[in-house]
Amino acid sequence: MKASELRIGNWVTYAGMMQRVYSIGETAINIAQDPLKISFIGGVELSPEILVKMGFENYQKSFYNFYKIRYTYYKIRYTHILLEKELTIMELDEGLYNWMEGNANVHIYYVHQLQNLYQILTNTELNFTL
Repeated sequence: MKASELRIGNWVTYAGMMQRVYSIGETAINIAQDPLKISFIGGVELSPEILVKMGFENYQKSFYNFYKIRYTYYKIRYTHILLEKELTIMELDEGLYNWMEGNANVHIYYVHQLQNLYQILTNTELNFTL
């Protein structure tokens, strides 16, 4: 894992325990107020159970499991328009993928990757506790 993949508030693992990131440096990050070398940190593997804890709703379509969460955002073009969209995750045998416009396009392995994707799409944090 690289420090550039993380943001403050991301969930990571250290010594088998899930921890939140408090600050980030080039070679170390702080979790629980303690600085650690980035090489000691791992990602929290994303699972269907964690998606549900994050607020995603489970539904089935055909033979596949999907998980979705709704979010709102502002579109600015001449006027401010509040729009509602969904972030959908598809469960395949190979793992979990971001589902956009009919395609499973990004393999999401870890919670911090999903947190970062959600923040990019919505400009807000995905608030939850593990």
